[in-house]
Amino acid sequence: MLALCVDDERLGLEALKRVVSSVPQVTGTAAFENESEALLWAGHHRPDVAFLDIQMHDMGGLMLAQ
Repeated sequence: MLALCVDDERLGLEALKRVVSSVPQVTGTAAFENESEALLWAGHHRPDVAFLDIQMHDMGGLMLAQ
């Protein structure tokens, strides 16, 4: 399972990535502080699951999910 983690706070993102990566079913984890970079990556890699911060600088997690 490929996971995407997006959070504009570095420490939160690092902690989230560490926890998500520890799940045995997760074969790859991509982490981004920038929503636009995450969106571009997701368009090419199609993650199976996404963990998104709701409130971020440019677009929120709900908008990013759409």
